Order: sequence, then C-alpha cells, then structure tokens
Amino acid sequence: MNEKEKLLKERLKLFDDAMRIEETRRVPCVSNAFTWKIFDSDLHISVLEATTQWDTDIMERIVREHIERYNFDAYLDLGTRDNFSYNQILGRSEHYIDESGNISAKDDPKLFPEEYEAVTENATMFQWCVVAPRVYGSLTFGQIEDAVKALINYTAYYDRMNNIVHREYGVPALAQRLLMHPTDNLISYYRGLKGFSLDMRRNPEKIEAYVEKNSTGFLETAKYYLQMPREQELFGIYTGFLGHNIMNGKQFARFFYPVWKKAMDLCIENEKSMMIYAEGSTVRIREFLQDIPKGYLCIFPETDDLFDLRRACPNACIAGGMSVDMLGISTKQECVDAAKNFVDNMGPGYIFSQNKMMTYRRDGTRENMLAVQEVVLQNRY
Repeated sequence: MNEKEKLLKERLKLFDDAMRIEETRRVPCVSNAFTWKIFDSDLHISVLEATTQWDTDIMERIVREHIERYNFDAYLDLGTRDNFSYNQILGRSEHYIDESGNISAKDDPKLFPEEYEAVTENATMFQWCVVAPRVYGSLTFGQIEDAVKALINYTAYYDRMNNIVHREYGVPALAQRLLMHPTDNLISYYRGLKGFSLDMRRNPEKIEAYVEKNSTGFLETAKYYLQMPREQELFGIYTGFLGHNIMNGKQFARFFYPVWKKAMDLCIENEKSMMIYAEGSTVRIREFLQDIPKGYLCIFPETDDLFDLRRACPNACIAGGMSVDMLGISTKQECVDAAKNFVDNMGPGYIFSQNKMMTYRRDGTRENMLAVQEVVLQNRY
C-alpha cells in the first residue's frame, strides 16, 4: 500500500466513524468551495474562461491549487458544477455572469401548468420537442454538433479529475451516485421555485402524478447504485433538498417524504449511508429525519444552528457550520474562534465544512481559510 492509498484509507475511516457518531482521531473536513476556487486561484482566470475551456488544463490547475493549499479530506465540487461551454454555443444560458464573475440563476419556467400531462407521460420527448425549442429557438446541426463535442470535453475532464484526486491526493469520492428527488427536478428543470409554489396550491394532483411517474426510475437507480460494491465513496447516495424550503409540513409529507423515505430505507437495507445537502433550513422538516437509525444519515444544512440540529436529530451525522459571511469579512481570530467552537463542542458525528456553497469572491479570504484549516487539521478529540 503506497502513501496515497494509506491516506485514502485513513480518510475513509474518519468519515465512517463520524457517520457512526463515534469518536474520531480528528474532525474530518469537506470543502464546500465551488466557483470561489476560481477567484482564489493564482492563475487569475475569469469564471467564464474556467467553465468553458474543458479541452485545456485550466480547471484542473485551479482544483489542484485548492487541494494542495487547503488539504481538505473530501470535496463537494471538483470544478464541475458550472459548465457554460455549450450554453455559449447554443446561444442561451440559464445563468447570468456579471463582470465580476458573480453567477445568478434564473427562475424562468420551461413548463406551463397545462403541460404537466405531457411531461409526465414522456419527459424525454417533452424536453426535445417543447423545452429545447422554447429555450434555444432554432438551432443548426453545426451548433448541436459543437455542443455535443463541448459536453464530451466536459465529461472527459470530470472523469480525469476524479481519477486524479483519488490517485494523486488520496481523496475519497463523495458518493456512488447523486440523486435528486422528483420534486426538486421539477423545480430545477421545469417550473422554478415560484411556479412550483403556485402548483402546490393550484395543481397538487398534477405534482403527485409527476412524482409517482418519476419515483420508479429514481428508486430503481438508487437501488442499482446502492447494491454496487463500495470502493472509495463516503456515502451510498448524495442528494440535495431544495423544495422543502417552500413547503409546510403537510406539503412535505404529501409531495416529498414518501419517495425519499423509500430511498432512505434502501440505504439501510443495503448498509449504505445517505448525505442530504439541505439548501436553506431543515427546521420545518426535522420531525421526518429524527427516527433514521444511527449510522445511515448525514445532514448538511446551510442556515441551521448545528447545535440545535444535533439536539433535534441525535442519530444523524451533522456537517457544515462555518459561516461564509465570517470567512469573507471577519478577522482571522474571529474565524478561528468560530471553527474551534464547532470542532471542540459538536462532539462525535460531526464533519466540518463551510455552511454554504462558496460561489462568490466575498465568500472567503485565503487568510481566513488557511487559519481555519490549521485549526481543523490539528484538532484532536
């Protein structure tokens, strides 16, 4: 076993012990840095350059810098979240990028309420025949060909970077599979937050039909990946929670919980764990997460008080905590004190990370990030 394989094994044990809520040699840490890596890089590359030139080594160099500078145990992003190459080719993007490199997402619906039956019946045909023309208009064969080539370059980078971090840095993969709940797919790709919020009140039966139709594929995919032998993954499933932020408890129980609970049961059945990246807060849905057996669920919230969440969900591993607002504008000592509070007082079953996806330049300074990492990496229970 070489040094990188040994390091990978040690890191896997750190996370496994944290998942079981057992004492660890030190608190494991995960980087939640996304576009911020580009701003922090010494290459001084623009966001658009870094997220479009996948046939070069630009993003690889940026990610290598981040890994070598901060030495996290795992990474939520390896430079692959934003791919604007084919958007440039096709003439439209779902995001705005300003002169400073700040990214904003649109909330434009691509599906109208009267079209629910069509997307529920055959989502693939609906995407090709309705969504694509609606979003991109008329495209030439040359544009489509160039977009496919750009996507191939992006996929090649994704595969290459995953191999690099395991082989050269001893870094585990996050999960065997990223799976999104049907309601969150509906929000992200079709209706947007506003449209979905209205639909829950005006067309709840259409949402239910869509979820029922798509839950089969969601659960079959989950089962397939959960039954694969574990290699170097931290979790069996990594999923995001978004729609819960605009749901009350009854709506969550109606539209979201039944399918999610079946996926959670599959994790338990296959002795695998699930990580929930909960955008926003979990306060309104904690009652649905409390009874999951110890060792199977990790909750990574953006805005929750982690100590309150620990008391509410004692069986869950808790991740996150470090405020990006502090990392961006507070003093080094204030950041160090905050980090020490988490690593000293959260106890077993805790994974240190930034509370939100580091996307903007103001989400952190290098000085604060380095100071905090020094605290975490030297910590011992």
